[in-house]
Amino acid sequence: PNALVPVIEDHNGILWESNTICRYLAAEHGRLDLLPATPRARAEVERWMDWQATELNGAWRHAFMGLVRR
Repeated sequence: PNALVPVIEDHNGILWESNTICRYLAAEHGRLDLLPATPRARAEVERWMDWQATELNGAWRHAFMGLVRR
């Protein structure tokens, strides 16, 4: 809907947003090493995913766009 990637489509439908796709794939394939079942361990993983989405991506976005989308 945003005309951006990444997007996946499988038997359950269409998903977009990188972190949502990562969480979905880990859960769909039972990857508890990537997305733990216990609340505290899962929060540790999701904390880093949220950080990269809110802090890290903003820090390098302008440089990336300048190099890729001159």
